[in-house]
This record gives sequence, structure tokens and C-alpha cells, in this order.
Amino acid sequence: MSIVLVNDPSVLPLKDTATNDPNDKVIGVDFSGGMASIVSQLNAALGGANIQFSNPSGSTLRVLDDGASGQSDINAASVTTTVSSLAGGSPQLPLFTDGNSIYTGAITNSGSQVTGLAGRIAVNTGLLVDPSRLIVYGTSPATPAGDTTRADFILSQLTSGTYTYSPSTGVGSSASPYKGTLLSFTQQFTSMQETLRPRRSNCPTVRMWCSTRCRKNGLDVGRGYR
Repeated sequence: MSIVLVNDPSVLPLKDTATNDPNDKVIGVDFSGGMASIVSQLNAALGGANIQFSNPSGSTLRVLDDGASGQSDINAASVTTTVSSLAGGSPQLPLFTDGNSIYTGAITNSGSQVTGLAGRIAVNTGLLVDPSRLIVYGTSPATPAGDTTRADFILSQLTSGTYTYSPSTGVGSSASPYKGTLLSFTQQFTSMQETLRPRRSNCPTVRMWCSTRCRKNGLDVGRGYR
């Protein structure tokens, strides 16, 4: 189950397809009303499942199951937040941005931020101005000279981090989305593109048909086959 922060209540309720996991139950929660509202929304959505949320103090969100084995069991919980600073003290960093904005994956009434991101994605301009931020992740205290924490983290995410990819990429399906490292996904995607790429035919009839067919559709690609 994923609980997703939403600042635009008009998009609620969120569909389970908001994440790439076909087995995921997605609960969208409007955070604009503060912690009391958040707790109320979560209990309304999941109280029937014998899961109780509360706010013991500050910004702490407590979640408890029914206490009985084999019914509603909370085995683990984690929080994913967006890092916006290049030197906030953690190895994570906003390496890429959505134009000049931080990418958060936000869902608004205009759609998901991921839509069209391929045409807007850019390297964080802060890194272009100061490449040392690929190493220096903190200033107070300062990152020690020769520290490889951030470099090791970036390498690990690129080579061994596992992600679930949207079937809209052409790899995997809605029922069984592709899950793997960035490298393995790239290999799968490249292999798929190679399979779909048209080939030159040695048959004059086939070659003439392809050329004529494409010209009828306004595309003169008869010489582009290999």
C-alpha cells in the first residue's frame, strides 16, 4: 500500500495505477489541511481494515494494526521524500530536474508531473555551476576531503538500484511490469527497439510495396530500410 501526498484535493481519489506496482493499493491524502486532517483522512480510508492512525506529537504519524495475528498486520513502513538540496547532509541529491524545478512526481488536476518529463529533464544547474557537489554533500559539518559517500551512492543507484518501470515504456505489461536495474532495463528497451526496427528486404516486390505504401501515407522512407 502507498500513501501519496496530494496538495490538490480535486485529483482525489487517486487510482491504484498512480504507481507502477499492479498489486499496490494507493491512498491519496490531501496534506494542505495539516496533521489533524491527514489523520482523519487516513482513518476514514483504512479504519475499516482495522488500521488506526494517530498523531502523538508534532509531525509524527503513528500507525497501529489490530494486534491480532493473521488479520491486519503492519510488518514494515517507510517514507520516501524528495531531496531538494545539493548539500543537505545526505548522499541523495536532485541530480536531474524538471526544467528548473525539482521533480517530485506530483499529481495535480493537470496530470502527473512525469508526463512529458522526457522533453523537460535536465541536469541540475547547481551541479553545472559547482561540480564539487557530486562529492560534497554537507557543509555543516563539511564533507571530509576524499569522502566517497555520495559518489558511491550515485554509482550504486545507477548500477544496482532496482526499479519498477511503467509498461507505457513498451517493456513489461500492466499485469507484470518490468522490474530491474537501470542497466538491465536499458538493455531490454534497446533489444525491443532492435526487434521492431524494419529490415531491408532482398525481394524487389516487397521493397516496392513498402516504398509505395509509405509514400501513400506521406512518408518517403523507402531508402531508409537496412
